[in-house]
Amino acid sequence: IYEKEKLDAKSLDMTKQFFGDMKMEFGKDKSYSTFIMGKTEKGKWEVNSKKKEFIDLTSENERVSSLEIISLTKDQLVISTGKAKFVMVRE
Repeated sequence: IYEKEKLDAKSLDMTKQFFGDMKMEFGKDKSYSTFIMGKTEKGKWEVNSKKKEFIDLTSENERVSSLEIISLTKDQLVISTGKAKFVMVRE
């Protein structure tokens, strides 16, 4: 959980319950798969053409969402949905 030290104990516990099993996979073929709160979503990803620090996700249902890349290393991706920030670690 990104900046978890800024959360109180109750908020941290709720965040862990909702997002503790969250997984994201980004394929070289521009496909993605997410598992969040018991639901799987698949689709295509691309770097936003106007803002290179954003990834646009288009689900199989044509729902579009954007993720801001806060930092990226070989083994870790920190993203923001606008409301929440997440640390994704390579398995």
